[in-house]
Amino acid sequence: MRLSLCSKKAQLIVKHTFIKWKQRRSLGLILHGAQPSTVNYSEFPLLSIHDWPAIVNSTHIETVQIGVFTVPMDTSSKATYWVHKLEAIRSVLNYVMEVFNSEIQCFDIEDDVTSSELQWIFNWMTSRTTIFKAIYVNITQATTEDLNLFLQNVKVSDGLELRGSSNNCYPPYRFFQSVRRFINITNGFWLEKRHLDSLNCTTIYLSKTRFSSEDMNIYLRKWKEGKTFSRLKLCFIETTDVNVEKLLEGIDVTEVPLETVRKYKTQRGKYITIRGGFDITRHDGVVATVNIRRWPTANEFTWVVWPDWIHEIHGESIIG
Repeated sequence: MRLSLCSKKAQLIVKHTFIKWKQRRSLGLILHGAQPSTVNYSEFPLLSIHDWPAIVNSTHIETVQIGVFTVPMDTSSKATYWVHKLEAIRSVLNYVMEVFNSEIQCFDIEDDVTSSELQWIFNWMTSRTTIFKAIYVNITQATTEDLNLFLQNVKVSDGLELRGSSNNCYPPYRFFQSVRRFINITNGFWLEKRHLDSLNCTTIYLSKTRFSSEDMNIYLRKWKEGKTFSRLKLCFIETTDVNVEKLLEGIDVTEVPLETVRKYKTQRGKYITIRGGFDITRHDGVVATVNIRRWPTANEFTWVVWPDWIHEIHGESIIG
């Protein structure tokens, strides 16, 4: 069944079955600078926001009511056309949240978004009394004031990706404490050990960090004793050096021959090839494989926790 979100019939159907909709998927915003922005239900587009001059000649153009605004919409593509972009985004977000009786939970903020658009979306986020499910954002264009507002007031439950960098404003360690599943930081030179101490999610990617093999040893020891990273399943960290002796110092390990190849299945169903490495057994019998290697572009510390694929039958999460 395919319904127009702007039709009365669709609104009534969603309104009277909103618990089912809310349990199955999340509402999300993909915010672009130059390209049209889109509000989605999971991966399915609901409405897209276009500049008024981009309106096309089409037999599918109709006038629809979105909030207090009457705007043209291409019913074949669900493209809406507006004069003022940020006013449009606010109106569409409020409209979709009202129809679904649910918050916008996921944000994918693309790299071409301007500083003023970042300011607007950060202010909009902080005005909501909610914990967002996932945020993916490039922070390079954000001002110090706007970024501070975002980092001090926004909470994320499942997935967080910070791309780019800021000259003098970085997240407080508590910013990461609520994230349970996925953290990806692509320019992590500012990360300190106190930030690592606050992480407890299933998947961690940290690029361009200042952490050493010796630093990683600290966290392997803590993990072995059950004192940190209790949710961890998969971790990649770019380090400043490759020193196996310092990495494993004081830890009982089983060295796995390099010719031994194991496949590690991730949450998304992809496979990572594990060649050799060092097996470490935690106090409760859980086994992890770690390694550290020098690649042409970076030094990479790898840490995977077995088994590689756990499906929580009685819950929502798939960990891996």
